[in-house]
Amino acid sequence: MTLKVQKDENGQFTDKLEPEVSKFIKRTLKEKKIKTVEDAKSNPVVQRYIEECIAKANRQAISQVAQIKRWCILDTEFDVSTGELTPTFKMKRRFVVKKYCSQIDSLYEVPKL
Repeated sequence: MTLKVQKDENGQFTDKLEPEVSKFIKRTLKEKKIKTVEDAKSNPVVQRYIEECIAKANRQAISQVAQIKRWCILDTEFDVSTGELTPTFKMKRRFVVKKYCSQIDSLYEVPKL
């Protein structure tokens, strides 16, 4: 998943969360220091909130196959300019899998005993 982030003067994504996202986190989760994607990724309150939202969505899923099993927060939003989306904003699944293969693989790693 991605979080909504600001763009710089060149139209490139930054790591700074959009003000509306920061306000939501501050108001809803009472976390005042979440300003960047990295802050959100490393904050247990944000992680727990996302897990609760996913659990709620999974209860409404039409089947077990449609449920979210594993997830992670990516560093930037998907965009046409970065190649993840088509000009009509459809996800390029093959491109996303190739670009984020290390993150996807880490979701399915089996811990060594």
